[in-house]
Amino acid sequence: PPPLVAILDPDFAFFRPLSSHPRIADIRRGRLLAATYDMGGGWLHYFDDIRETRPNMTPHVALNSYASGPPWILHREDFEAILPDWGRFTDSMDLVKQALLQEQFSFMMAAARHGVEMLPDGNTLVLSNPIAYREVWSGSNDPGVWAHAYLLHYCITYKYKSWEFHKSLVTRKGWYAERFDNQLPGILECGAPTLAEPPLPPLIDQGADANAIKIAWLLHRLLPRINMAVAEFRRQQCPETTGATPLAVRTVQPRQCQGRLT
Repeated sequence: PPPLVAILDPDFAFFRPLSSHPRIADIRRGRLLAATYDMGGGWLHYFDDIRETRPNMTPHVALNSYASGPPWILHREDFEAILPDWGRFTDSMDLVKQALLQEQFSFMMAAARHGVEMLPDGNTLVLSNPIAYREVWSGSNDPGVWAHAYLLHYCITYKYKSWEFHKSLVTRKGWYAERFDNQLPGILECGAPTLAEPPLPPLIDQGADANAIKIAWLLHRLLPRINMAVAEFRRQQCPETTGATPLAVRTVQPRQCQGRLT
């Protein structure tokens, strides 16, 4: 098999190995396997914005052949070829204030510059947002279909009734978009509480909010996986304790309290 490079995000929870995807065998020079993201085809203007030569392609091609996101799995020689442009485009994107997704747009631009197109079936990899239109559960109300995803990408805020989760809420200090100071220790600290795990979600029946049920299903699958990963991390890092506490907590959005955001 060819030497491959897989580019992952840290906010992934896996259902099964990416190496088991049938399209892995089709990866070669000029063809990569990646998740399809709702990035549209209008991003070609970023080439103009950062004063780079725009590839000769239509927005339709930009959407269907290059509008991708992690996981990106590509031939090592393609990775080495696009890496300099990816880095330069990412740094240049500061000029257009596209901070949150600049690495993703820049990867798409570098892949387009070098003609490294997506293979089909990128919509069979990821679950992240119930309103996305190119993910495993797009257009489906069947949890049996959702379970065929390879991974969960927990990149947004998820809320279902009294359950709420965002990845930053398990930290003490928040993230770059919002700083706060939790009273509880961060989830990777010794003695930190575990996350409460939600029950089985209800089935989607007539009149039910399908998107809400999808979020409930995602939380039911995600939070136990985070607990498992954290337990193993703390088992190694907290040798003097069990690395866990019997306390289980639910995350909530931070609130102002006596001048603190906690």
